[in-house]
Amino acid sequence: MDLRKLKTLIDLVQASGIAEIEINEEGDHVRIVNRPAQAAQ
Repeated sequence: MDLRKLKTLIDLVQASGIAEIEINEEGDHVRIVNRPAQAAQ
């Protein structure tokens, strides 16, 4: 998968608030998980 496309997917997941997305495309498998940042202690 093209790195620009991967970066775009990451940006979209972060901006939309989606918790997780998994994509299978032309033999490539990508799973992006958006977890909230941990508070500093």
